Amino acid sequence: MKKKQSDNRLKYLAGYLAVVALISGVILLTVQLLTRQAIINHSIREKNESLSLVMPKAVSFDRFDLNLPLEKQTIFKGLDQKKETIGYVFVVSGKGYSSVIEMLVGITEKKITGVTVLSQGETPGLGTVAVDKKPLPGRSFSFLAQFQNKSILDSFKAKEDVIAITGATITSQAISDAIKQAVKIYNKITYKPPTAEEIASTNKVSAEDSPLLKALSANAGEELDQIIQSGNETQQ
Repeated sequence: MKKKQSDNRLKYLAGYLAVVALISGVILLTVQLLTRQAIINHSIREKNESLSLVMPKAVSFDRFDLNLPLEKQTIFKGLDQKKETIGYVFVVSGKGYSSVIEMLVGITEKKITGVTVLSQGETPGLGTVAVDKKPLPGRSFSFLAQFQNKSILDSFKAKEDVIAITGATITSQAISDAIKQAVKIYNKITYKPPTAEEIASTNKVSAEDSPLLKALSANAGEELDQIIQSGNETQQ
């Protein structure tokens, strides 16, 4: 009788502990999911704030990846209220004096809209001035602010068209090189072949004066075929 009571007590305790363990597991899982979602939301909010910092006129961003020969390039299209593309934000990096500097660079209409540093480990008090929002000595703007509205046609060379950080020329050039990298990718994805009219204008010949250029114009495939066919008949 006593043995049966002891067995029942053990079963009760085992069941009780199982229920407690189950409830504890559910609570821990719920807390983990809520915490994970909070971390994700915070990360998304920080990313959107950084993107808006380098392209303030965009109301939203659409990410896509570009496969380059050596790596995959992350790009964000800046969109207006009509969901039309107004520019691009590039995730680029440059080798600084003591670290890799990861950045966001916004470009639209062949001008830099903004630059912000995502991560860096440069020398405190020297290279770290690059992320400082305080004006450069004797200037009314910070180091990164000088790139805003800068033409992508510039050379981006420290101590020439870029005001370098005193004692941190390598960091200054690393950031400039990263921006040039973004410019190259921007030129690649926005390149449009010249039209027949543009070619004619460059050569000071109108499309009307040149049957070949006229054939190269939009909806002129049949005329181009006729010119090629005529040329073949002449050779025969």
